[in-house]
Amino acid sequence: MIGVAHAKAILVGEHYVLDGVGAVALSLPGMRTEVRWAEDTGALRLAPNVRTTLGEDASQQTLSMLERVCAATETAPTGEVDVRSSVPIGRGFGSSGALAVAALRAR
Repeated sequence: MIGVAHAKAILVGEHYVLDGVGAVALSLPGMRTEVRWAEDTGALRLAPNVRTTLGEDASQQTLSMLERVCAATETAPTGEVDVRSSVPIGRGFGSSGALAVAALRAR
């Protein structure tokens, strides 16, 4: 199963949304996250290349998000997940949102 999502840029209102005011945002399709979820009966795990790329802390956060996706979709947290992304982490382009959307689409 494959899911894809894109980065986003908030043009106006990035701080106002916290107070319930709308913002103007756009999708950045040139920056994408792809999740490939190989279903099997084994425990939920990241593909080895993902753990190498992200490091231990980010890998644990990614697994936690994938577990929440399983809970939201009422599916068992099983299988190997490969993540490929050109969305920079921690730069305000919505890397965690892109991961969540791509994972939901893959599930």
